[in-house]
Amino acid sequence: MKATLAIGGLGILVATLIQGIIEPWMNAVSIYVCPLGAAMAGIIFFWIFGEKKVKEELEKGRAKAVPGWIIPLSKYVYCALAVLILVIGAAWGGIG
Repeated sequence: MKATLAIGGLGILVATLIQGIIEPWMNAVSIYVCPLGAAMAGIIFFWIFGEKKVKEELEKGRAKAVPGWIIPLSKYVYCALAVLILVIGAAWGGIG
């Protein structure tokens, strides 16, 4: 119990003190890196792999086939929104 409280208290203290130091880095990660990664993953998976491979991967472990609308929705809507979030986040300095 003592060790848990000591480590917990130390963690809270360190997290509080380093917030000003790591805030710019965390903002950069959340504004640029995460949306870029999401956009790249969507583009690679839905545009480069091809519909047949995507359908194959999405149906692994499923009893029923993936609905026909899921691939166009993911390909066009998800990828467009991921790129849009990246652009708006970069332009506005964050959208959260």
